[in-house]
Amino acid sequence: MKKKIRLLIHIVLFAIILLFFIFSDFGLLKRIELNTEKNKLLNIKQTETYIRDSLKIEKKRLENDYLEIERIAREYYGYVSPGETVYILSKTK
Repeated sequence: MKKKIRLLIHIVLFAIILLFFIFSDFGLLKRIELNTEKNKLLNIKQTETYIRDSLKIEKKRLENDYLEIERIAREYYGYVSPGETVYILSKTK
């Protein structure tokens, strides 16, 4: 009878410890959740770094490339150099 009680106590203690390791704030499920969130944040960081680098390149190009500045001025602001004649073509199908 004592062996059965002792075995039951050991099983209950083992179950409690196992549940603690799985479901506590420091447990396995929390670790998996945090790992997933970490991977998502790393992906977002990598995407944002790529966007930042491409914007830096675009900024340098706009600061230094006068042909690009002129192209943007013509496209978006209707810039016309003195002496130029503008022809507007309509798209027809």
